Amino acid sequence: MSPTASLVLRGLLLVSVFGAWCLASPQSSMSMHHLQAVCPMECDCGLDEGGRRRVSCRQGGMRDPIPVTSMPSDAEVIIIEAPPEGPSNNLTIGPIFQAFPRLEELRVVGSGVPAIGRHSFWGVPALRTLDLSGNRLTALLDHHFVGLADLRYLRLDNNRIESAPSASFRHLHELNTLSLAHNRLKELVPRLFFRLGKLRNLDLSHNALGSLDPEVLKDVRQLRKLHCRDCGLTSLDPDVLRLLHDLEDLDLGDNNFEFLSVENFKPLRRLERLMLDGNRLSVVLDGAFSGPRLAVLSLARNRLAKIAPGAFNDNPALLDLDISDNRLERVEASVLSPLATTLTAFHISGNPFSPDAISFALEPLLPKIQVLSLSRLGLRSIPTMAPAPALRVLNMSGNALSRPPLTLVSSLNSIRILDLSDNAMRGLDVSALRRLDTALHRSQKNQIVPELRLGGNPWACDRCNAAMIRWANGSDLILRACESPLGVSCPDCHGPRGLAGRRLGSLDPDSLPGCGEGYGTGEGPGALLEGSVAARAGLVAASAAAAGLALLLVTAGIAACACRRRHAAHYYTREDKRGTLGQHEEEDDDGGWGPEECLNGGTEKKAWSPQRNGKVAPPGVTITHPDVKHVSIATIDEITRDPELGAALTARAAVVAGNGGA
Repeated sequence: MSPTASLVLRGLLLVSVFGAWCLASPQSSMSMHHLQAVCPMECDCGLDEGGRRRVSCRQGGMRDPIPVTSMPSDAEVIIIEAPPEGPSNNLTIGPIFQAFPRLEELRVVGSGVPAIGRHSFWGVPALRTLDLSGNRLTALLDHHFVGLADLRYLRLDNNRIESAPSASFRHLHELNTLSLAHNRLKELVPRLFFRLGKLRNLDLSHNALGSLDPEVLKDVRQLRKLHCRDCGLTSLDPDVLRLLHDLEDLDLGDNNFEFLSVENFKPLRRLERLMLDGNRLSVVLDGAFSGPRLAVLSLARNRLAKIAPGAFNDNPALLDLDISDNRLERVEASVLSPLATTLTAFHISGNPFSPDAISFALEPLLPKIQVLSLSRLGLRSIPTMAPAPALRVLNMSGNALSRPPLTLVSSLNSIRILDLSDNAMRGLDVSALRRLDTALHRSQKNQIVPELRLGGNPWACDRCNAAMIRWANGSDLILRACESPLGVSCPDCHGPRGLAGRRLGSLDPDSLPGCGEGYGTGEGPGALLEGSVAARAGLVAASAAAAGLALLLVTAGIAACACRRRHAAHYYTREDKRGTLGQHEEEDDDGGWGPEECLNGGTEKKAWSPQRNGKVAPPGVTITHPDVKHVSIATIDEITRDPELGAALTARAAVVAGNGGA
């Protein structure tokens, strides 16, 4: 064989070996499959967070047929949904998914699907999650779910389902979670959940059911979570809770309960979370929650006017208590003292508490509390509070604070979120900014920047508030609040008009209008940095009161002068000497206003000599009004006839007595 032929044979052999290796390689196999399968134009194909092959069609505007023939047959996740603000989908589904033997998760959401269809999911044995929420389904039938014996998670919420016959889900032996929320169900037929013995989570919320029948729920005795929020419930059959004795999470919020028996929740020994917010409860009785080892309890948005002293005596594990938006004016210390060692989150917003009542209620809880909500309480100042060393979240939004709680914040060492939004603050001076910044950064741990929420205040964006605007430009506290996952809370300008709505952090502090420039009629200037409209009104009222008092004093002085001219004679009272006068005592010749004072407007006083008057003051006492009394010869007679003169003399004697005279 020639050398050339030998080289050719060796090359062919190498190519064959390399080709065989490529075909055997899994990565190469996937690459070859990528070449064979074309991803639909309206979809994205790739891997999800768990490394599963995913087809995601989220652009909207899709019409039948669903492009399953253009999807890779080894897809494990298929997601089809329309964007909230984009074009909608209008699709139907049928037995079109048999080509995906590895499909584990299928979501066809908000796509106008009118019905499921017979045997639509037959031949998809690996399917574990099926989400058909947000469509136009009106009814359920048992043959809809044939072939889904291993399905674990089924979402049918936000449809138009009006009916579901008994045993609708009998083919779903392994189902763990079922959501029928936000439909049009008015009743649940007996044995609806037949053969769902492994169901653990059931959501029936936002259906006008009116009641819960034990016959409906007896097939799902192992439930751990039951949500029936806004179901029109007025009472709760005790047999329901006896059947569902393993419940850990029960949501009965936004119903019409007016009264709860102390026996209601005793069977639920494992219950940890109970939501009763948005009902019509007016009182919580002693031992109302005895039995469960509750960790979270919400009684918000009821009509509570009283909580009995022993309401929480049997809840030693309670961590989070919400009594917001009720009619409570006071909570006795005995109500909360059983929770002093465990409670970490307390919400009392929106109640008619006085500041003293707030301080009284919080006193036993502050050493352990981590989350505290004091919003919408009408506070103009901060109630007296003991140290709260563990406090991480403080919500004081929606009050009438004109300045931040600097003393309180300075005492906090672990604060993560300070919410002062929607108050009455117009500006902050350099001292306040420095104290806020120092206190919040002192509590920064693990590189987590605290969040200072200042949105919704009537910030003044003029030169009088330049210090704050300069600080807002570079503050990481403000930046974090502006990007918060809890919701944006950036400080915006309230005035002047030309800057209203602008972010403080976007302004040039050196280009601001002058103090008070650019405000409309009735708008306050930016010069009142830490004052609200109410504070300015109070200042005006105080000024008017001071002016009125000054006018009254002048009038009294003129009347006194006239009285002195009318009474020419005087008699004097003298006392024994008591000691030496201080160096800074004020002197007068006779301790009163004479004719000379009337002529000069009562602004000058003549010198008073202790030697002339025979007066001395006790050690350390400064005499501002000497004890010489001016009374006309006719005074004794006139006192009995003139009540006003008698009252004046009595008042004068009281002043003298207060300054050491007899």
